[in-house]
Amino acid sequence: MAIWAAAMSDYYKASKIVKPKLRLLEIKNASLQEAMANLAAAEAELKETQELKATLKKKFDDQMAEKNALQEKAAKTRKKMDQANRLINSL
Repeated sequence: MAIWAAAMSDYYKASKIVKPKLRLLEIKNASLQEAMANLAAAEAELKETQELKATLKKKFDDQMAEKNALQEKAAKTRKKMDQANRLINSL
């Protein structure tokens, strides 16, 4: 009986230490779940933003290629016009 009483006393003393820690653990786990949900939302938003960025970059690159092609065409046309003017003026 004395052993049982000593064990119960030890259990009571240990539970006074452990119970607050278990409550704190539950609170921290809830906080962790909330933070993980926020992280998932932020990662989803980041993914959307990165996809938008990639789309815009591709569009920009396409437009720059078109601009460069038009500039080259304009330069060739200008050169032909200069040659034609020189030919006309020499006649």
